Amino acid sequence: MTSRWTPLFDTVAPAYDDVVPFFATFGELLVRHCDLRPGQRVLDVAAGRGALAFPAARAVGTSGEVVAVDAAPRMVDLLRAVAPDNVTAYVMDAERLTQADASFDVVLCGFALHLFTHPDRALAGIHRVLRPGGTFAFSTVGAPYVPGPWDFYGELLGEFSALIAEPYPAHQHDELADLCRQAGFTGVASVVDEVRLELRDAEAFWAWHQSHGAASFVEGLPPAAREEFRQRLLAGVEELRRSQGRIVLDRSALFYRMTA
Repeated sequence: MTSRWTPLFDTVAPAYDDVVPFFATFGELLVRHCDLRPGQRVLDVAAGRGALAFPAARAVGTSGEVVAVDAAPRMVDLLRAVAPDNVTAYVMDAERLTQADASFDVVLCGFALHLFTHPDRALAGIHRVLRPGGTFAFSTVGAPYVPGPWDFYGELLGEFSALIAEPYPAHQHDELADLCRQAGFTGVASVVDEVRLELRDAEAFWAWHQSHGAASFVEGLPPAAREEFRQRLLAGVEELRRSQGRIVLDRSALFYRMTA
């Protein structure tokens, strides 16, 4: 992960996934797609607070093992504090994995590969640490757009993005799929999955927005524009609540799975 992203995730770590279980819910789904078995050894790259590591640990059981790595020290500290016995966690850059060759059956990466400065380096390392025939799976943004009640949010992001001088880097899912093939993975395939989450009010949405990588968007705005963005976003969410009677987040993700 880039030096720009690591301090951000260190900052948001205490609130990460606490407002609504966005990453935990998608993490459960991605683990299900991987058909993990008892006794397997799993590496969770850019593990955050354990959205993938914990369901993976349940799937592989006490005879299996999950190793979780993340570049943000506070994420690792919080993960370690609640980790079961079959999960170990380390501070480690995903682009510089130090694990032994062919030492894992499965490698997972949740909503992070698109943020890496050099995803090709991360993928080379992931391929190296997987045993031949092992599985790599990751989740990312980029599912097909479906018009809906949250269109105002995308329009607001589009309007304010023009004010950001140095956007945080992000890679498109089709680029990542190509890089996976170049790294030596075969059978690269993807599916779209969806979750529905409910928030109590507009302020809760803002708290969620600022508890993960989306906070980088606000951080990148000129100081004078941040409060305007916040107020307009809150107004849009409140209007959605009034019109629908509640605030429902319908979110989709792309799940990729492939073989080393």
